Amino acid sequence: KTNNPQSMNFNGVDESVQCNNIGSAINTAREAFSASAWVNIDTTSNTGIIFKACAEGDNNNQLNMMYHNGTEEMRCTIKAGGTLDQPAYPVAAGEASDNSFENDGNWHHIAMTVDDAADKIILYVDGTARQTKTSLGTFDAAIDTCSIGQNTTNGSFFKGEIDEVAFWSTALTAANITTLYNSGAQDGEKALDLASGSHVPIPFAWYRFNEPSGTVAINTVDNTQNGTYVNAPTISTSTP
Repeated sequence: KTNNPQSMNFNGVDESVQCNNIGSAINTAREAFSASAWVNIDTTSNTGIIFKACAEGDNNNQLNMMYHNGTEEMRCTIKAGGTLDQPAYPVAAGEASDNSFENDGNWHHIAMTVDDAADKIILYVDGTARQTKTSLGTFDAAIDTCSIGQNTTNGSFFKGEIDEVAFWSTALTAANITTLYNSGAQDGEKALDLASGSHVPIPFAWYRFNEPSGTVAINTVDNTQNGTYVNAPTISTSTP
């Protein structure tokens, strides 16, 4: 498998990827679920959604990952039946060397795992588990919408580069997350093929964002459920 030579750059204004067609898969997986993405955040005055999946028009039932501008935190969220659990990093002064993730010139890996049986959601940033929350709620509406780079309805557009977004119907282990993080490290196995299942479980959706052009964001695992680029985010040759 060749290394992915590009990512997608989102302008923070109106660009995103619409992938509602994996909403039903997320709904099925929501109680044993993982998501992973690489991000390189530009200077922004807005909170930027990395991905969000929810019941249409119902923010009481959702899953998402984001960069929260106001607190300069990476966050992941499960909100089930109105009960919110939202691990964040950094969570205290001094963490992450007091750096905002904005415009630091670095790619960062963010991942979340949801394990309803163990009653916990874990946020990982750059390969390390940063915060765990418990006492998860119970979903009372079906998740059916999903987008990458913005809120599923409007606003909170991501500004910067996103690459290698993947979703699983299982709670990945810490070792799995380390493997994913090392795949973008300078000395890591950058040619990691998630669709092979040889290093981590096979995801149900994997957007590499390596299309040369066009409106289709290919789901490398299942190209019958591709995403659609909205307002043509630009190709970047910067990669993790």
